[in-house]
Formats: sequence, C-alpha cells, structure tokens
Amino acid sequence: MPAADTERPSRQQRLLEQFAEQFRVILVKTVADRERVYSLRHDVFLRELQYALPGDSDKQQEHDDFDEQAIHCLVEHRSSGLAAGCVRLVFPPVDRPDDLPVMNATRSVFTAPSLHPRQHDGRQIAEISRLAISRLFRAPSKGEETLPVQFPPEERQAFPLIVTGLFLSAHALAGLTARRHLYALMEPPLARLLTLSGFRFQPVSDTIHYCGTRRAYYIDNECAERERNPLLTPLYLRLHESLGAQLPATRDHLDGLGSLWRSTSSCRV
Repeated sequence: MPAADTERPSRQQRLLEQFAEQFRVILVKTVADRERVYSLRHDVFLRELQYALPGDSDKQQEHDDFDEQAIHCLVEHRSSGLAAGCVRLVFPPVDRPDDLPVMNATRSVFTAPSLHPRQHDGRQIAEISRLAISRLFRAPSKGEETLPVQFPPEERQAFPLIVTGLFLSAHALAGLTARRHLYALMEPPLARLLTLSGFRFQPVSDTIHYCGTRRAYYIDNECAERERNPLLTPLYLRLHESLGAQLPATRDHLDGLGSLWRSTSSCRV
C-alpha cells in the first residue's frame, strides 16, 4: 500500500473531525441556555418518550431539584443554532455523597458496597444524567412524520456521534472539576455501546424499571482517561480545552448548585 494511503485519515477520524466542525459544546451559564436545555429535555423525555418525570408543562420544560446541583452542557449545531443534545454532571453535597438521582432510584438494589458513593470523598463524586438528543439529529423511525428541519445526507453522517460528544464532554468536565468517581443510570445497551469508546462502566445495581429497563453504573474517570479509544483523543482534547475556557477561574471550588448560570444573572426561574 502506498505511503499516502497509510496516512490517509480513516472514515471514523473524518467523521469525528466533521462533528467538531458542525457542532459546538456550550457550558450553560445563562438562564436562556438553561431554558434551552430544559426545553430539549421536555421535548425528548416528556413529549416524545412520555416518561413520568417532573417539569413545568406550562413552559414545556423538564427539570428537577438536582439541576441546582449540576453543571449542564448543551451541544449546538453551528449553522442552524439548534440545540442538538444536552447532558448534566450532578455534584452531591460533600457531607451526603450518595445524594444523587441514581442512588435515589437504586439504593435498595445497589449491589457493589465497595463502590458505594459513601466509600469515596464527596468532593470527587458526580453523576452523568439527563442525556438527551433532539429527534432532529437522530435517524428517523420507520413511519415517523417528516421532520420540520431537514439536513443533507452528507451532513447527517456525523449526527450519530452526538452521544459520543456528550459523554466526552461529561468525561472532560469531570476531569476539569476533579470528579474521579462517576455514576450513571443507564439502559444496558447504552453501557455496552460506550465500551467501544473505552468507557467501561461497571454495573453496581440490579435492574430496575425506571423510564425503561436500567441499572446503576460506575466508572473511575482516571481509568477512563487511560482506556479511552485513541481515535477519540483529538476530539476529547478539543472539548477539554473549550470547556476549560468556559469554566470560571474559581472552578477548583465549584460545587454545582447552579452557580454557573446564577453568576451571570440574578433571575430565578
């Protein structure tokens, strides 16, 4: 094979570069962006999937009390300005390290005592949750009505990487805020899919029925750093740099609690 062929970027590398060109990741720091996140979650979780989750039906927003303890990321499509996806990183109170949504759902069926949040420093714990992707940026289901926004096929090729971008963003934020011990409540197929990217989440609970069939999972973020698929490193470093620049200078003391968006507005919604 000619040397030029061996140096040619793989299809996966090209798609990862395309994702970075088409999307930006925003660290939510304003009320307006926070409402975009809540509206996207309402569209996906309540309207589309019809999950029984809290929210504000009048404003068509989905949110809960843990949002005040979280940092939120929003993936935005650059050319259209549309919200494509979101995820949050929930920080528990230091003196109550198991005060997390995942523990509220699985406390009675938690099966890994050595990985229980109370075995770790509360300042090093976070939960990845409320990951949502707009249906405009997902493959249409069979028989689904025509979507109001259409993208050309060549542009849609990178859309499946939105979920990877969201997990990489959470992974980067966890490192930037010194959160080593990460938990998540996921459907087992998603956990298996993430192993392809090097994110080897360990199941730490029995299966429960909560917005589908789910289990609690744990991952050591330092191990994830070492085991991450090398193909993802350029995108990860790009996201890490972007999110690091968006965090406040006092991020060493960041405790969630909505401090990011409240720092730019005194408005409470």
